[in-house]
Amino acid sequence: MKIQCDQEQLVAAVQSAARAVSQRATQPALSGILIRAAGGQASGALPVSLSGTDQSVSVTACVAGSVEESGSVLIPSRYLQDIVKTLGAGTVLIESSGSEAVITSGKSHFKLRTLPAEDYPNLATLGEIEGQRGAEISADQLEEAINQVASSASTDEARPILTGVLLTEVGGRLRLVATDSYRLSIRDLDAGEGLVAEGGCLIPARALSEVGRTIKSESAKSVSVALGEREAGFVAGSVSILARLIEGEFPDYEKLIPASFERKLTISKTEFSDTLRRVGTLAQQNTPVRIACSASGVSVSVREQDIGEADEDISDVKFEGEDLTIAFNPGYLREAISACPGETVAIEIVDELKAALLQGVESADYRHLLMPIRI
Repeated sequence: MKIQCDQEQLVAAVQSAARAVSQRATQPALSGILIRAAGGQASGALPVSLSGTDQSVSVTACVAGSVEESGSVLIPSRYLQDIVKTLGAGTVLIESSGSEAVITSGKSHFKLRTLPAEDYPNLATLGEIEGQRGAEISADQLEEAINQVASSASTDEARPILTGVLLTEVGGRLRLVATDSYRLSIRDLDAGEGLVAEGGCLIPARALSEVGRTIKSESAKSVSVALGEREAGFVAGSVSILARLIEGEFPDYEKLIPASFERKLTISKTEFSDTLRRVGTLAQQNTPVRIACSASGVSVSVREQDIGEADEDISDVKFEGEDLTIAFNPGYLREAISACPGETVAIEIVDELKAALLQGVESADYRHLLMPIRI
């Protein structure tokens, strides 16, 4: 194999592929990035592709380049990343022969031992996903929905079901749902009608987070989505992401939402966020932030025994219901408020022990359920 690529484009492609490479690969081949070069491509097709995978999530980024000799080579991800990002702007030459790869740019010359490409898994393309349903979705809508929901998924691999985001269809609209049992995020969007089979599908949250990053880096206008029986695929610009669906039954999240609420706080999103940020400077890892609500306003406070205390009042609010004091994880609360659309957020509360519901006043497309902390 022998190719020439622009250094800046090559760095972006390597970084995209590397994010799917496991840091604890059980097979040597999975610690590498597979570079494929194909001659005689169809008009408009990019001839060079770089792929990374941990067998759960795969990322393939395509770049323009000159292919002098087609073929493939598997290069350790760590060294490929470190090399290409330190090269100067200009053309990078990559050629391989036997068990070696040579990377040349300007006066820089690197010779690397390669990994056996024949041991690399065969990655499916979007069109090869079995039993797929496909749709084109607005990139802006999907990126926003992913950013609002994916962070609520668990990172605990001991509970794999909760590390995924549920895609389902409700009333002809696409719905994304994630929970780590402490918080629950729900986002509805007008897209993908008929895309999801009955019962929905569960996609790894980190795969969707990668889709969100790719949309931004590629400045994509739309995303091609294919959902199959075992896999989900996304294409944004020159990057494709393939994810193995998580098996199992997602919790019945609708039952977690209280049927009614006794209290409602309506408050400026910006003012509340700024107050939480200032008061939260004293909060240690497990220190809750207390929200005292009354008709006269809201008092936000933190008490840290070994450090001190912080208080701030907000008077420009609307509170309906009996006075109460409720406490939350400050990081989770800030994330939830930030994700709500618009300038004003409504927080509906049953009591100080039951989950509160947050959503933007201007739109009900996004809802966030947050469990309080007992104080």
